[in-house]
Amino acid sequence: MTLNYTTDHYGAETAQEFAALGKQLTASELFDVTVKGAEWSTFRTAQKRGDYAVYGLGWFPDYPDPDNYIAPFLDSDNFLNTPYVNKVVRDQLIPRSRRQADRTAAAPVYAQIQKIVAEDVPVLPLWQGKQYVAARNDLNGVEYALNTSSDLLLWELGRGTA
Repeated sequence: MTLNYTTDHYGAETAQEFAALGKQLTASELFDVTVKGAEWSTFRTAQKRGDYAVYGLGWFPDYPDPDNYIAPFLDSDNFLNTPYVNKVVRDQLIPRSRRQADRTAAAPVYAQIQKIVAEDVPVLPLWQGKQYVAARNDLNGVEYALNTSSDLLLWELGRGTA
């Protein structure tokens, strides 16, 4: 099995991450793994064409809604350009979830989608990055300083404890 990744799109640590993943899979003795990197322009073109059976991509949500973790991967014309199609997810559950103005009311639909994805495994999240904001006790607005796109919103910070 070849693990494919992009060498220049997500940072220098990507090569180390994929090397570690390849080492773990090979150590299990279930897989014979080769790790192969390519520049983003080559990688993305090949990935969209379906040249890679196993590959890694990063994802940053555009807005804080479960749909942003579902539709870009499972809906038609998805970001991955995947051949995976689940008609129940695509034609019934995603549209049903979007009809719920109260996003918490869509939770049971997302639970159904999550169960299907766990059984079919068309995508497999492997790791998640975290960002932190460190602040002193006399600053407020810290909880709003990072938005969903991981942009640092310095104007949300203020002096004082209120």
